[in-house]
Amino acid sequence: MKSASVIAAAKSRNNMKHIFIVNPISGRGGSKKYVPVIEDYCQENKLEYEIRYSEYPKHSSKIASEYQKKDDVCLYAVGGDGTANEVLNGLNDGVQMAVLPAGSGNDFVFGTLFPDCKDVNQLIRDTISGVNMKTDFAIANDFKFINILSVGYCSIVNYLGNFKYRHVKIIPSKLMYVYAAIVNIFKPTPVKIRFVIDGKEYNKVAIIFAIANGRRYGGIFKAAPEAKITDGVFQIWNIDFVKGFVILKLIPLYANGTYRDLDITTAYTGSKIDIYTEDKMMYQVDGEVMETDEMHVAIQKHALNLRVPQEVKERLEK
Repeated sequence: MKSASVIAAAKSRNNMKHIFIVNPISGRGGSKKYVPVIEDYCQENKLEYEIRYSEYPKHSSKIASEYQKKDDVCLYAVGGDGTANEVLNGLNDGVQMAVLPAGSGNDFVFGTLFPDCKDVNQLIRDTISGVNMKTDFAIANDFKFINILSVGYCSIVNYLGNFKYRHVKIIPSKLMYVYAAIVNIFKPTPVKIRFVIDGKEYNKVAIIFAIANGRRYGGIFKAAPEAKITDGVFQIWNIDFVKGFVILKLIPLYANGTYRDLDITTAYTGSKIDIYTEDKMMYQVDGEVMETDEMHVAIQKHALNLRVPQEVKERLEK
């Protein structure tokens, strides 16, 4: 016999409208192959749905902003981390959203929500038939993010991977950031940084400073294995400035999350962080590029209505 909560979730799913915001160029155009999966499931289950395609940068944010809580919808970001971030930044208070992985990296989904996913088609169906849960997101200088913010070497790597090397087809999309990291190991820029975590001040010269709500970024870098999207705090780390072959040795440790045992790494936790640098620095915020000399970041605890499969909610809320 089905539990009352499962029956209620099914009733809610059937009554609401499902809006799928598809980025047609995500995953080098591979996102479009999931549209038939979505349509078949919605038609089989007699769900009210609509497929909407983004047509230009930030269009997903514009589409998301059209819906209010009273409309009783769930907005699905069908694309990569950039599409999810656009939908989040257009999302009005109280509106439910979900993330369907159809991009190259899909770091938030495969790093935090579904690390053991073997079947994306089933994941899509399970998410549409899923439940709402309250999760955290963050705000950095009025810009929302759900995964990871960083400044320093990885921000340069993100920029190069997204813009300079993105169209080099011989490089697998999942290894784009690794390639960018390796070819630029002799060009690091030290970041003179002052940061304040929940009122306590620190001064460092860093190669990487990062703040995580999610667990993974850059395609393979599981930099924050202890991060949780339901605990109301960030995982934060500073890696002291190094260069050359030390960076080369650091890359695999950074990828598997064991870099925190190094003497050059200091880890913190907190819910409010103010960052100041001597010069304007390039930040990556869920893959988006921002340039500033001052960043103010705060967690928004349980402020996001995120739709996930029932079993994922149970795991994340343990």
